[in-house]
Amino acid sequence: MAIKFPVFCIYTEQEPKSYQSFVHCVQSAKKFNIEVYDYKSVWKENTSEVIKELNLFSNFKSIDTKKTIFTPDKKIIPSRRLANGLTHYKLYQKCVQLKTPIVILEHDAFFVGPLPEHLPENLNDSIIQISSHLKFQMTVVSTEFCWRSNQMRKYGKTQKPYRDWSNESGIISHPLSGTNGTSGYIIGPNAAQSMIDYVRENGIANADRLREDHIGGKDNLYLQVPQSVHCNHYRW
Repeated sequence: MAIKFPVFCIYTEQEPKSYQSFVHCVQSAKKFNIEVYDYKSVWKENTSEVIKELNLFSNFKSIDTKKTIFTPDKKIIPSRRLANGLTHYKLYQKCVQLKTPIVILEHDAFFVGPLPEHLPENLNDSIIQISSHLKFQMTVVSTEFCWRSNQMRKYGKTQKPYRDWSNESGIISHPLSGTNGTSGYIIGPNAAQSMIDYVRENGIANADRLREDHIGGKDNLYLQVPQSVHCNHYRW
């Protein structure tokens, strides 16, 4: 059974290399008969305007930097990461509006396999990470001591103990308490609404906050093994 719901790939119109990466994503998808729709990112210089339009707020100060900084008196976020968070938020709204799961990809994602066919019964309530967020497959070794895993343990309400999932395949319970990045995932409309509610209560920031405690609890955060999508951060 082929996936019938929409596949969106985010790219930044103002950056030609971002569009080139998007084209690479589309071309890779064609090998597996997957149609990818373009979705223009919020531009980093327009974040304040878009936050007002969406009636949101942010606890971060947005500046043109490459690093998110936490200090006792301030939180600083790169403007492009805030723009990315806003773009994912708008796609959550689209998911709820369409009343169907959607696939969200970022421009540096590319397909190495077909989308999963055997999906969980609670798909509408779930998020499934389908991208390794790496240039190779995500493995037990790459997640055991990864930076994102430590961040989840530090800031997340839920914590998952290490487990050996090397013999698991298909759509498995996510070994981490949140996705390893946001370069490729399937999100159901109920999970999208939960993310919208979370952002409206806690403020907009980077898009990487796809964690178990933000979408309603255990058993609705999954990982595809092996992943359909890899991510080439160094393509441009």
